[in-house]
Order: sequence, then structure tokens, then C-alpha cells
Amino acid sequence: RNPKKITRNLIPIPFFFIFHFLVPTSSALAEDSINISADHLEYLRETNTYISKGSVKIIYKDATLNADEIRLNNSTLDAIATGNVIYEDTETIIKSDRVELNLETKLGKIYHSYIFYKKENYHLRGGELKKIGEKNYILDKATVTTCDADPPEWHISGKDIKATKHENIKVRNATFYIKGVPV
Repeated sequence: RNPKKITRNLIPIPFFFIFHFLVPTSSALAEDSINISADHLEYLRETNTYISKGSVKIIYKDATLNADEIRLNNSTLDAIATGNVIYEDTETIIKSDRVELNLETKLGKIYHSYIFYKKENYHLRGGELKKIGEKNYILDKATVTTCDADPPEWHISGKDIKATKHENIKVRNATFYIKGVPV
């Protein structure tokens, strides 16, 4: 045999051994790891911040955040996403112009949004939404429906909304609409 060919065939074996036995596997790292992909990715060491631009996608635990641009503080997990923002986790799909969100606590603000709660089949459209607690929300104005049609056959709209998920809701100027007509 040609000695050069044998050498080439043996080189991958040490790398295979090192990779599989000395480097942690992806399942060991995957629990709390953040995966960022983008057309352009910049890291600022002084602030431990990633600035991602162009087809940005961040995956963290059960959630995916897509946007034209995302700024992520890697120390606090605070993210600011702008432009064609889509957030999805096991319970929710959010489409928005801008989202300010802590990836760990899932607290933050959503601007000019459409939110779909999968389990309850709620469609929520609103101006500014703040998630201020595990189940507590404040909205400046919003419409809600369980109708899947676009536009929906019916919806309820209101202002100055304070809601506690699965418990209560307080709304000012609430109006019930059927086929766009207030009832």
C-alpha cells in the first residue's frame, strides 16, 4: 500500500476520538444553549451582546425568535427584535413589528402585534402589550376572537386591558362585533 494513503486514513481517527469522548455532546449542552443564525453576526465583548442582522433566528429552549434584526444581551437574555418579528413556543405564535423580551422569563413588550394562543385558539391583535408576570398582561388596545376567519366573523375590542390568564380580565370601552358591526 501507499504510505501516504494510510496516513490520510488514520488522521480522522484521533479527531473522532477527541470529538466523541472529550468534547461534550450536543445533548449535554442543549438544555440552556442559545443558537443564533443570521446573515451578519457581531459580538460586543464589553457588553456581552450579540447584534444579528438579516434573516435572524434565535432558538432557546422551546422558543424560536425570528426577525430582520435582533440585539441579544447574553448575560441577561434580554432581546430586542425588530422587523418581521415572529416568536413561537409550545403555547404561542407572535407576529409583530418589534418585540422586547427576556428569553428566560418570557416577560417583555410587544408592539403592533398578532398573537395566537394555540391551546385556547385565541387570536389577539393589539397595539402595545406588556407581559408583567407569569400570567399578567396589560394592553393599551386589542381585539380578541376564537374565529379563524380573516377578517373574523366576530370579535371583542377594548382599551386599557388588564388580564390574568385563566382568571380575569378588565376592559374599558369593550365592544362586541359581529361581521364588523358593533352589537
